[in-house]
Amino acid sequence: WEVERGQCVRVLQGYDACLYDLAWSPDGTQLASAGADSVVSLWQVKSLGGGAPRGVLRGHGWSVYGVAWRPDGGVLASSGWDNAIRLWDSASGSSLQVIGDRDHLDTLFWGLAWSPDGKQLASATHGRGVLVWEVGAGALRWIGPELPTWIRRVAWSPNGTRLVAGGEDGQVYVWDARGGSLLQRLAGHQGAVISVAWSPDGTQMASGGDSQDGGELFVWDARSGERIYTLQRLTGAVYAVAWHPVGKLLLSGGSDGRLCWWDLPSG
Repeated sequence: WEVERGQCVRVLQGYDACLYDLAWSPDGTQLASAGADSVVSLWQVKSLGGGAPRGVLRGHGWSVYGVAWRPDGGVLASSGWDNAIRLWDSASGSSLQVIGDRDHLDTLFWGLAWSPDGKQLASATHGRGVLVWEVGAGALRWIGPELPTWIRRVAWSPNGTRLVAGGEDGQVYVWDARGGSLLQRLAGHQGAVISVAWSPDGTQMASGGDSQDGGELFVWDARSGERIYTLQRLTGAVYAVAWHPVGKLLLSGGSDGRLCWWDLPSG
């Protein structure tokens, strides 16, 4: 999509299964997608028009729910319901490493987030809270409290000191990324929190979810935990949320098939 005009400029075709996650490469030239077909697809987005992906990464044994590029773009991580986080060489597509929850073989991985320095990887799970890994050693560094049974997405603050995640219980959780202590528990959502994102300067957090009346999208002050914006007129659950690099514009995608651009100062 072209944001300023709100126009679709390219349709990537070839999927016959549900898509669960998308991620732009840091240089903006590639798009990674993951879904119920258990593969990760890489798309070259320089040229307009449809077409097949430039690469398909195979190895997961079940649906893939998360994809995330390392900040330098050299490695792509994917996570799935097969108790596996896979690391791929983004240039060749070769498998570099497989990380799994060895003590809990039934762990289902959801969203992923790299630390800004690219040394750690946070994973959202069904049943195990948030798990943070030292990627080089493939070792579990810390486990966030297993508060809600289901955490779908997790996001690292731009300065690398905090992690935010949303729970099935309708609360937003913020952890100290260095040791895993719980810093904040923000209440207000009426349904599950499905998506979270930090503003580019790290001063605000956005959280999206569902409710009986449709969707919910909140913006929080990261320091105080105060809710500063409640964005309304949503008719579907908010499954994705992303900030404009400048930080004044917020984009949400919902189960109603709509993309919404929000000007935060005006609401």
